[in-house]
Amino acid sequence: MYGVAVVGVYSRSSDYTIAILSIAIGLFIIYPAYLTFQRYRRLRQIKLRRVTSMYTLPIAMSPVEFSYIFSTKVARQQLYATLYDLANKGVVRLYQVSGQEMVEMGPRIGQVTSFERLLLNYIARSKSASSVKNILQGFTNYELSSGKHIQGSRNYVFWWLLRENLRTRGIIEKRMTGKYTKLVLYYGFLASFILSVVPLFIIRFMQMVNFGEIDLGGLESTLKNGLLFGVIIFLPTIIVSFFLLRLSGKMLGRRWIVTPEFRRYLGQIDAYREFVRLSCKNSLEYSDSELKKEAIRKTKPYAIALGYIKGC
Repeated sequence: MYGVAVVGVYSRSSDYTIAILSIAIGLFIIYPAYLTFQRYRRLRQIKLRRVTSMYTLPIAMSPVEFSYIFSTKVARQQLYATLYDLANKGVVRLYQVSGQEMVEMGPRIGQVTSFERLLLNYIARSKSASSVKNILQGFTNYELSSGKHIQGSRNYVFWWLLRENLRTRGIIEKRMTGKYTKLVLYYGFLASFILSVVPLFIIRFMQMVNFGEIDLGGLESTLKNGLLFGVIIFLPTIIVSFFLLRLSGKMLGRRWIVTPEFRRYLGQIDAYREFVRLSCKNSLEYSDSELKKEAIRKTKPYAIALGYIKGC
């Protein structure tokens, strides 16, 4: 009788409390821990090895193409990283004059992308060296090979050209909005219904087993309470899912924007990002000083694009 009496005291408020706790633990503890573990699995070997040769990317990617996989944001930092990368290739020259960073065309003019050409056009128009700050800001009216004009801030036009270049190369999907919306809704559904109903139902069932009395009416009531709570919490969990997906993209790469063919490289790309970060922090042991200098020189544009080093 005691077991039956205890089972009978279950209420909607106590069911909601359990559901809230299970959702909070799932979203804010278990999921971030899972992301951290996955990232640790990818990167643990880099910190343990002595660097005897340069790490390389599985496919050729400029610093901004690389950083786009982790954050689609394009700001002044990414434009500066592009200039620094072009300077490494000898396409432009960067130097200081009275504390101000200047840029001018260099001795080499190789094959460049459309977003790189956007910056080079402004440098080439000037008969003398230009201030880097002037190159990175302003309004742009860029004409494509098709005759179409792209207008807006330099950041926006650069971002548009970068995105189209990645699509043309088959690195990112051409239609991402619908796919991303479905993914957010899917995560929201998992959080609001699965994380609330399943743990709640299991906990109530185990409590009944512990007291030696299975109350089918109580289980039905618990199931209804879990589903009702899922409906109530659905919209907030969609919002939370949006930010958790951004966290996932920042830590492991935005899998949902890349093509299936490119997805297999994400582990190697993340490993190279860690190599860039550790090189920037001078935390790696190199086999010789020349290799160290080469690694720092080649990874610096990537470190700027990723935000590890402050740019212009």
